[in-house]
Amino acid sequence: MKNINESPEMEKIDCLILGHYEMGTSEIHSALKAGGVTSGSYRDFNLGFVTLEGNNYSLTELYNSILNKNSVEDKIVRNSNTFNAAISYLGTYLNKRNTSFDYITSVDLEKERLEKILTEKEVLSIALLTTLYVTPTPIIEIVDFIRSLNDKVKIFIGGPYISTMCRTHDDDYIAYVAEHVLKGDYYINSSQGERAMVNLIEAIKNNDPIDDIENVFYIEDGKLIKNKMKAEQNTLNENMVDWSLFKSDNKEYVNIRTAISCPFTCAFCGFPENAGKYQTVPPEMVIEELHQLVKFNPEIKSIYFIDDTFNVPKKRFKELLRLMIKSNFDFKWHSYYRCQFADEESIELMKESGCEGVFLGIESGSDTILGNMNKGSKVRQYEKGIKLLKRAGITTFGAFITGFPGENESTIKETIDFIENSGLDFFRTQMWFCEHITPIWRQREKYDIKGEGFTWSHSTMDSNTASNYVEEVFCNIKNVTWLPQHDFDFENVWRLVHNGISIEEIKRVAKLFNKDIKKKILNPSNFEMAKENYQEIESIISNKILMPKDV
Repeated sequence: MKNINESPEMEKIDCLILGHYEMGTSEIHSALKAGGVTSGSYRDFNLGFVTLEGNNYSLTELYNSILNKNSVEDKIVRNSNTFNAAISYLGTYLNKRNTSFDYITSVDLEKERLEKILTEKEVLSIALLTTLYVTPTPIIEIVDFIRSLNDKVKIFIGGPYISTMCRTHDDDYIAYVAEHVLKGDYYINSSQGERAMVNLIEAIKNNDPIDDIENVFYIEDGKLIKNKMKAEQNTLNENMVDWSLFKSDNKEYVNIRTAISCPFTCAFCGFPENAGKYQTVPPEMVIEELHQLVKFNPEIKSIYFIDDTFNVPKKRFKELLRLMIKSNFDFKWHSYYRCQFADEESIELMKESGCEGVFLGIESGSDTILGNMNKGSKVRQYEKGIKLLKRAGITTFGAFITGFPGENESTIKETIDFIENSGLDFFRTQMWFCEHITPIWRQREKYDIKGEGFTWSHSTMDSNTASNYVEEVFCNIKNVTWLPQHDFDFENVWRLVHNGISIEEIKRVAKLFNKDIKKKILNPSNFEMAKENYQEIESIISNKILMPKDV
């Protein structure tokens, strides 16, 4: 343990914000495999990696290994390539309230800098974000690293991992994990949580009690203490990101949000109830932020608008697009998109303003299941929207859910037929995840729903059967390319595109990758990637990235 002494000469930081810690596929594989290879979580993960010479690789890791082998570091793809929206928003929020902060974008890549800050500066607290974590392992490793260097700093853990744990487990489980597994000092259970964090920091600075700080829980004398819960309603209009605070990172990819929560009440989704009242930022304020972003980060290539419903309300969406066109921005952008609201005018504006692709939460190709989901859409609307997007040259990714209450062999066949004939560029389906916070749970008697998470049953299906169907869809869809979720997903398509690989080449690479996953599903003992498939992937990447520019 290094000696951390308070000194007037040491720079003081109220809060150090930690971004993502990127675990390797082999580490995640070991953690999930421990829970059983027949579990829904493992079977879902199993569709996202191949094994080459005894090592497990995601599609991203396979791509990066080819670049590393040829010493091409500037084209490496990582989640940290995209600047974390939680860092930009939280940092701005803290700064506006006279709370000093610093941040680490990528914990694994910036460990030396993190060590320097923890040993050479007086850090009051650390905010550990958990947006992309599916296991506790990265949180454990980060906390252990911090404690080995500085045992005085207070560690706050919040974000989706904590919120999900609180929604899906009882107090005994939460208490055990908080005290013996994660070992943080304070936990924030809120879809926002910024106000709770500021209040915690002020209480610690002033040595004040924390028992009245909302949305916080902690362990005291071996007991779980849960403060009062109350949804935060931090107004986006009053907390637009100040990009002058983040001007030294040379960011090429950035996540931006222009709305909070969602105006829809899909039966499978608990987000609107957890996130609070739906609110949007006026188009003029969004444009002002984009101008500031470009001013301080002129290298921007692509922006991901992470609003759940970026094209709703339609009038606001079109107004924003017209202002983007008028501003003549150089960057491209992509977003989530409600396909049933597609029309020719908005799609023309999207294309002209720089839209390169959209993530479509289609969920099912069956009108029956869409009705059960309360999606407020019909298959014919999806067909029309995809056709318009395809005509405009906007790349499409369709996300689907398999096994939702009411699902049966017939509705799955409808979805398979829809995907095959949809014209989508990419797709993926996942087994329905049963959460008790979602609206469908209030209809559990109607559908005879039992269980939770990845283990459930209802009157027409169970989770094991749903996993079988997911694998069947993966193996049999021919006309649309499956994108793995683990460590790739829709976001990495654009990183590869901006590295010089075309959409058609990405499809080819993904299909070769998926070919070996299909092989291990059909014959689990035959899991080693075929040498000819790897060589073809390497050839595609080499021809686009590794070859000298003058050849």
